[in-house]
Amino acid sequence: MNRPESELFEILQEACAKQFGFASDRVLNDLQYMGIMPGDRHGFRDMRSHLEIHLSLDPSDVILFGLPGQSEPGWPEDMRKAYCKTDDQLEADHVAWEANIRLSLQSPLWATYGAYIRSLIPEHPTYVPRGLEPQLGAYNLITELVDQADPDVQTFSERMGTTDVQELSFYLLEVYEREIEIELWEAVKSHPNTKKIVRAVEVSLQDYTKPGSQARRLASQIAETLPTHLKRPGSESQIITLTMSNQSSL
Repeated sequence: MNRPESELFEILQEACAKQFGFASDRVLNDLQYMGIMPGDRHGFRDMRSHLEIHLSLDPSDVILFGLPGQSEPGWPEDMRKAYCKTDDQLEADHVAWEANIRLSLQSPLWATYGAYIRSLIPEHPTYVPRGLEPQLGAYNLITELVDQADPDVQTFSERMGTTDVQELSFYLLEVYEREIEIELWEAVKSHPNTKKIVRAVEVSLQDYTKPGSQARRLASQIAETLPTHLKRPGSESQIITLTMSNQSSL
């Protein structure tokens, strides 16, 4: 008997909670139904990682499947831990992570190596061609500092809750992104269009993000005045978001 997808998700929620302690939020919000798999199992896939869960019925049982070529069967431990968290817990984790990234802008590590990270970014005015992608340049830097037992990178590692060099290099580039966001707001807030954006959004709460809206036209005019390293795909949306989240300081 074919069961409706909603019923399959209910069964999957219960089975995942029982076998792995997965939160219902993750099962409902992060998985998509794939259909019938070999062995009469129902397949579900995480929408970001494409890792799979297969559900069998009567009795209900779930199996975690990794990606092809993955060295270990099942799901990575960090993924399993993430699936045990509710939406509220993940939001709290993200807020804490974001606070640590912003705090790192004032860290000795960034004071010493921020200029080097900026020089890895092709759009930045201080860019130095080295034949290195930014991610690789940051990775090489973190690797060297870890090998030297540098105390500043150790502090950064403790703050970000990881010793993984790949993750730390990614986080270091995220610190750069927050620096750019601050610089972007400094450029945006003095533009005469900025207060007009607030009014445009207040008038049209539902439509302000749509192409051709007054708010987007105003943001596009601001984007045209920005230096190259502050211009990004989707700059208009970022300008609107920054303006609305910082309108009290205008």
